[in-house]
Amino acid sequence: MFKRALRHRSYLEAISSSYLVMAASILVQIAFVPLYLKAFGQYQFGVLMVLLSLVNFAVIGIAWMSGGALRLLGEYAGQGDEGAFCRAFGLIKTIYVGYGIGLALLLGIVAVSFDQVLFSGGTAIDTLVAHESLLLTGIYMVVFYAAGIDRLALTARKRQGAANIAQLAGIAAFAAGVAPWLLSGGDMPGVMAIQIVGALVSTLFSRRLLNNELPGLKMCAPTRRDADLLYRLGGRTGAGFFLHGALVLALLADTALIGWLGGAKAAAEFYLVWKIAEVLVQLIWKLPESLAPYFVQMDVRGEHAALTRIARLGYALVGAVSLVAGVLYGLFGVSLVAVWVGPEKTPDAPLSYALAGGAIFWLGISRLPVVLAGARVALRRLNWAGGVELFGKLAITLLLFPRLGYVAVLLGINLVHALGASLLYFRLLRGIAVAPVRQADSFN
Repeated sequence: MFKRALRHRSYLEAISSSYLVMAASILVQIAFVPLYLKAFGQYQFGVLMVLLSLVNFAVIGIAWMSGGALRLLGEYAGQGDEGAFCRAFGLIKTIYVGYGIGLALLLGIVAVSFDQVLFSGGTAIDTLVAHESLLLTGIYMVVFYAAGIDRLALTARKRQGAANIAQLAGIAAFAAGVAPWLLSGGDMPGVMAIQIVGALVSTLFSRRLLNNELPGLKMCAPTRRDADLLYRLGGRTGAGFFLHGALVLALLADTALIGWLGGAKAAAEFYLVWKIAEVLVQLIWKLPESLAPYFVQMDVRGEHAALTRIARLGYALVGAVSLVAGVLYGLFGVSLVAVWVGPEKTPDAPLSYALAGGAIFWLGISRLPVVLAGARVALRRLNWAGGVELFGKLAITLLLFPRLGYVAVLLGINLVHALGASLLYFRLLRGIAVAPVRQADSFN
């Protein structure tokens, strides 16, 4: 019983710390915007947003490895094979840091060769600080990826709460440094330098936590004996995770799709209707996402009966939360948006809020099957379900957009799930939870 309580406690710590990190990130993003604009103007602010977006976009090039790395490190942690864990960690971190260094070199070349083209439209001072900020962004990427793999290793060892605290420490360090910098009239390169400091603080925290469990962790170059590890991280498994990541990004690109189909006004109206609903979806998704390392280790140890019970209970609980959140947003979404942006800017379209509430429910209940399938590397069935959802939504949107505008996207989410996508996710959950994943399935 005590052991179970500890497990529950670690999960609760993971959930609460995940929400804390999410809240801190949103607060920092919102709170400093007025200071950015006041300190160095709209042009440099726009450049800074582009650079930070570039950091997030560049994750695509390595994010496909995260799922395989979590599974691999989770396997070794679950089996108690610390030697294999250390070797895999060293290899994975070398790849991550090498990717960051490659991006830094690329950004350096771009900054030296194409800065006048990239940063046209500003003054000579604007171009100079943008050039310096681009170089610092490359350095930040190296530290960013080094910190990320350390936190992933902690997560694989069911220390997600500790990983989140390390990330929170980095956010706090950045906030503590950038606030006085901006208030004293600091420039954009200083902001990027403080970003580097925040990432270093996160790295130091996570490294200390890891060393307390496994002293001597270090990067290592790949050798011939690592061929099997590299195949599991890359190969067909890596391709499967890459496809899954691409599907997820496409499914989340609704605002860009509406902007392309209907222009900026339609995209702005959709953003106002959907943004709060999207935040609610992200909050719901944290519930099953924090279970990923537990799913990995239970699967490795062959605890499929317990895995089945947890999956079924989790699906029911997440479904209940999703239903309540969806109904409440469908009923009161227009009032929430009015409080947020003011009544005069709030879209007056009751159907769109009702459909957004339905989307919260469907997207919420689909997440636990996705997390469980990724943890057990059942990528063939996972990507099949995601592909059906994506292309079904696109087909409905393109067909109905000329008549319904942005409402077509919300209707498409509801229809594609109601007509079969939700069933595919549910069958995915049942199929994985009841029987172990076959090796042949795990690499597709």
